[in-house]
Amino acid sequence: MGGFGSKLSSCMFSILYFIYLVVVFGVAFFSWPRYFVLVVSGFFLSGFCFLSLEDKVRLFIRLIPFFVALPLSAHFDSLNLWRLSSIIIFLQWFWLVREDFYFHWRKILVNFRSEIAYLWKLYRVEFLWGAIIFISILSILKAAYPLISLRRVIYFLNLSLIYFPVRYLVKKKGKDILFSFRKDFIWAAGLVILVGVFQLITSYFLSLDSFMKFWAAKVQLSFYGSHWSYIVRRLNTWFAYNFGSSLRLRMFSTFPDSHTFPLFLVISSAWIIWPVFRKKYCEEANKISGLFRRIKKTLEMKIDWWTGINFVLLFISFIEIVLSGTRGIWLGLGIVYFILFFRWVKLRKQEVKERFYLEFSGILLIIFVLAFAYAYLFLSFPQLTTVGNFSFSQGEGLIKRVGSILNLSETSNSGRIFIWQETIKSIVRNPFLGIGIFNFPVILRENISLTKAGATAHNLYLHIAAEIGLIGLLISGWLIYLILKRLRFLILLKDRELSSLFFLLFFSLIWILGYSLTDAAILDERIFLELMILAGIVGGMNYIKELKSKIKNQNDKSKVKELKSKIKGQKSK
Repeated sequence: MGGFGSKLSSCMFSILYFIYLVVVFGVAFFSWPRYFVLVVSGFFLSGFCFLSLEDKVRLFIRLIPFFVALPLSAHFDSLNLWRLSSIIIFLQWFWLVREDFYFHWRKILVNFRSEIAYLWKLYRVEFLWGAIIFISILSILKAAYPLISLRRVIYFLNLSLIYFPVRYLVKKKGKDILFSFRKDFIWAAGLVILVGVFQLITSYFLSLDSFMKFWAAKVQLSFYGSHWSYIVRRLNTWFAYNFGSSLRLRMFSTFPDSHTFPLFLVISSAWIIWPVFRKKYCEEANKISGLFRRIKKTLEMKIDWWTGINFVLLFISFIEIVLSGTRGIWLGLGIVYFILFFRWVKLRKQEVKERFYLEFSGILLIIFVLAFAYAYLFLSFPQLTTVGNFSFSQGEGLIKRVGSILNLSETSNSGRIFIWQETIKSIVRNPFLGIGIFNFPVILRENISLTKAGATAHNLYLHIAAEIGLIGLLISGWLIYLILKRLRFLILLKDRELSSLFFLLFFSLIWILGYSLTDAAILDERIFLELMILAGIVGGMNYIKELKSKIKNQNDKSKVKELKSKIKGQKSK
């Protein structure tokens, strides 16, 4: 019966996935009525309830870039399908763990202090996230618009629901579930990349007005609702102005803007290239002394069809990251390699897997540089106009955009500096609870409705401190540090397949955190969902015996250091 139920769930999984995508793409890109979305969403949710927890989570991952706003009425059409889907997944997970939950709850009532101490060791990520939510609730007391702040807290609670089922599945199934997740991330990334290619093609054949009518008034309306469609027709980041008198598309695919789109591709790139890092030549090349000899050995590897496809898909995704024109992404990659270089200097004479990963990651940099060359070629053709010819000189705007990263007088950069200055002043005035979550426009004396348009501090860390205070920033930093620390432990696992994946996820997370020095785009729902899934994977992997022993050994070493310092202090006295 279990086998039949599993096959039935897999069959329903495929049916729901393809029917949903056909209808959503028909509404977004063709002339299908928008109420079809309501019909297919009802069908989707009905079938979704009967899937197994694993299939629910996998389908959710595949559809993160394609969940659409439900047109419930003319004045309320922004409720996204992911909100309802995540609640269904969470409820099924809670039903499965209800006995464990009640068991711990009874123990808390009997012996509160010791049980909380025990749960803190197991669920530090959850405790820290709960503390952030609690501080966010307290910040409502300082908010000029408390109702908007309350809605934002509910929004983050809704986003965090997917963490728990993912953690549960990874804890239960280990490595096997990660291979399944990879397929789902690739499906999602592949379709997003295809839509990006289609979007690039339309930029060559449509005028600016026709492009805006199609992508803002039709596609964005279908995915995000009428209010967002209205916003992006007036305020958007879809075009670059470094190309003289002509505009150039900043690719965004199915995403709301050109900042969240490349972040999604950065996360997806880890899953795309993972099979290449798992190959056996990792061990063979790592045994050779001398950096250039190891590189030569690595380049002699045999590339099969699947490896080649992975490289091509990664190359196209990097081209699209460049075509998004998001300079913070380029800066973030520089920060990644700056950190990795110093780590490599420390490990260069040690025959360990991590050294090979550090050296092999150089291939990613080479691919990214080549992607710049191809992007330059694409931008040499005239876009969003009916006049003009191909000219290499037209691609020079890309070089100018790269050069403008450190140009403080450039309009965008000077605007950021002004916002940072105002944000710091606000933090000084409101250091503990900030100005209230999701009330950032108050700092710049702007209309509160601009929160929907993406009004932020253009720096994630300043943004957090401004909205929920320095305590909130401190706990958020602790949470990020904890996840990075766990990823570092996972890189040291003996299992090459697992360690290579977590090196790549560590690489992607550092890239995103570096980018976040210039923007707060990770607070977008689709990117935040991806990061919650990443956190769930890391949380679930903590139950691997090898990792638990490494953490224990690390804690023992720190305790020994503390004891030695105490002894030295007593001797000096």
